[in-house]
Amino acid sequence: MKQRFGARPVQGVSGAVRPFRASPAALLILLGQVTATSPASMRFTRRRAFWRVLRFWLWLGFWSWLCDEAWLLLSVVPAGGGPAFWRGVPGGLFCALLAALLLGSAIAALWAWSIGAQSSAAVVRGVASRIKSWLVSGSGEEQRGRLATFYSRLLAMSLFGAAFVAITPGLVLAIARPINFALVLLAIVLGLGVGAALLLPLLRRLSSFWLGLWARVPGARWLVSHVWHNLLVLFGLAVCTGVALLIVSWGVLSHLPWAAVLAPALALLLAGIAVWIHGRLTRVRRWPGWVLGVLCVGCLVASAFSGFRVQQAQALTRQALGAGLNLGQLGSLVVAQVMDPDRDGIAFGFGGGDCAPFDGKRYPGAIDVPGNGIDENCDGEDLDPKLAGDFRGRFDFKRPAAFPDRPNVVLISVDALAPSHIAAFGANQHGELKDIAPRLSKLDAESVSFHACFAQGPSTRLSMPALFTSQYDSEIKRRLRGRFPYEIMPENQTLAELFQARGYHTAAVLPERYFLPSNWRGLTQGFKSIDGTPSNVLNSSVPHNAEQVTDAAIAVFTPRDSEAEQPIDANAWDHHQPLFLWTHFYDAHWPHDQPASVPVYGDTEESRYDAEVTLVDRHLGRLLDAIDERLGPNTLVIVTADHGVGFDKPRHAKYGYGHDLSSVVLHVPMMWRHRTLKPHRVQTLCSTLDILPTLANLVGLKPRAALRGTSLVPELRGQAPEPRVLFHQYFVPEQQVRHREPLKLVVARDERFSVLLDRDHGEYSAWDWREDFLEQRDLWPVGEDAGAAKELNRLQQLLQLYTFQMRRR
Repeated sequence: MKQRFGARPVQGVSGAVRPFRASPAALLILLGQVTATSPASMRFTRRRAFWRVLRFWLWLGFWSWLCDEAWLLLSVVPAGGGPAFWRGVPGGLFCALLAALLLGSAIAALWAWSIGAQSSAAVVRGVASRIKSWLVSGSGEEQRGRLATFYSRLLAMSLFGAAFVAITPGLVLAIARPINFALVLLAIVLGLGVGAALLLPLLRRLSSFWLGLWARVPGARWLVSHVWHNLLVLFGLAVCTGVALLIVSWGVLSHLPWAAVLAPALALLLAGIAVWIHGRLTRVRRWPGWVLGVLCVGCLVASAFSGFRVQQAQALTRQALGAGLNLGQLGSLVVAQVMDPDRDGIAFGFGGGDCAPFDGKRYPGAIDVPGNGIDENCDGEDLDPKLAGDFRGRFDFKRPAAFPDRPNVVLISVDALAPSHIAAFGANQHGELKDIAPRLSKLDAESVSFHACFAQGPSTRLSMPALFTSQYDSEIKRRLRGRFPYEIMPENQTLAELFQARGYHTAAVLPERYFLPSNWRGLTQGFKSIDGTPSNVLNSSVPHNAEQVTDAAIAVFTPRDSEAEQPIDANAWDHHQPLFLWTHFYDAHWPHDQPASVPVYGDTEESRYDAEVTLVDRHLGRLLDAIDERLGPNTLVIVTADHGVGFDKPRHAKYGYGHDLSSVVLHVPMMWRHRTLKPHRVQTLCSTLDILPTLANLVGLKPRAALRGTSLVPELRGQAPEPRVLFHQYFVPEQQVRHREPLKLVVARDERFSVLLDRDHGEYSAWDWREDFLEQRDLWPVGEDAGAAKELNRLQQLLQLYTFQMRRR
């Protein structure tokens, strides 16, 4: 039988000679059978390794997306938030797969280039063989040498880590600018790294010495005979230590973000199983691989189209689109860069909603200039210039009858005091205990108590300056250098300065070093005497000092014994002037610790917070009793807070306050007590910005700047006030140093609704805060309720005008 042209005999598996035909399939078979040193074989092996690694990453992208979205659905999405969440889920798949494709391609290419003309399995087997040989082979002397090298490096890493942890925490508050902090951190890492490297020879000699001693101990020679014996012992010690820490510190560890570890771990496991099944299927038949490939491409195209259609997404939608996904965050970052050609920070798809993708001055969240005919903020219309709003307050109302001209004034503020934890404000009781703060409830019954009072900002450094100046945070002049909180400039006129100009002695009792002039300059300008001694007792083992704060405050207005041998304090109150005293309690501030002298209400963070409120309530009661006894009934007492705190999950599972403008965070108590004021409750809106205008109205203070708050004298007299709209800012001053937008969030609030603008994303949210105080049902976009729609649209317009005026400064 003749052979055809172009064919040659080929040795088969059984040894028989068979013809090889020059066809494409035959060429592929030939590529697999040629020697490992031929270039064709190398290309084929590397290509196969590349696709196998990339296949794993694509499966990892899919399972990572699925696990992350499931975790978000269970832990983040509140009741009623399902539609907004599911809107972003398909786009999240694209972001996760895109990230897997990019990372997987780079890693697969590097792997395929590095392994040479061998399979991935051979590489893994070779590495495993070398590790096994290093662990068990060699003489006893060689094993001890390896152990000495191992322990010297372990000791060097431990010393490096201990020094790094000891040095860096103090730098977080000491250095404000990120670039400076990064440079200092880099210098520390390099310095410690060089130091650890220089110590390696010494540590190796030390390790060799101790290992030699252990080798002479009968019964312990087995420990240094092989490396793997030591690793086994170290692994056992690590497991035991981990279990002990888990048991002892579960109260702390339970609050760690375990989802960031468990979700990727589950995704890795599922991806490994999927790759194994994939390999088994494609080893027998080719069509499963083609089907899975077509499904992958189809998912990419369909999810990309779905994500592109999402415009101006809500927060939950952004989470599902990639912001809340571990692997998807990289993909969403790439998408944001690609779909933002004008570099204004807003994409024209995937939740961006940029209406002018090639105009960097028009995007959601931009300042809409009234009446210029341009829709800068992409809301569909230009801002109406006829809207009124200079946002100035009044303090020229008629004072209450018989109110004295210059009474003593005591302002008591409690850090992070949430009214919802006081029985007088509707708090739930703890078992048989009806009220964890009975003295505050008693004060509520003795005062003109405002139950709908809100702070200007969500944290101490954003609300306190506003309280003392009656200015919004974006208007307060700060010296933007050094560390934050930044210095309040002398150009700002504070409440203490106004009292001092009115002839008052001004005194402050401060509980923490954070508030002292050495740390926060300008906050206490206008105070003649400042007592920061209560801060000296605070440390890791003594987290509360309400007793010391109260003692220091009482000492301000307690007559000194003339016969006692006490040094003369030139700044002490001489009782010939009226007194303005500010006292701040810090005990309810995070982190929350159970006070030793207070009953235990539970083992949750909220229960420990309640115990701290009880502690403050006890000592605040002592202070009120001392005021009644020593200052008399002619003293005006004001009790309020700088901000509230939220324990509602999932919104405030990580941060109880400081990062949003939710009603539960901004809501604070405010009580005014004086013998001429008839006690009653006020349910209409007010703000902590109103404290300065009210005191100016009552006492005759003369501020030189326009005030943003409004006097509460009509409410103090029992009259109905005019309807108001309150505004709140989340203003981050250090963003100006970073050349970024500092005005992040803005809220407009009336007697029923609140509308929030997230300026980073151009996103609006709206709530009926009277009925939905935890803000779980977003009313934006405006629904079918015509009355609600009209009011929400009015608030949106006022919010835009307010933002325009605040950012114009």
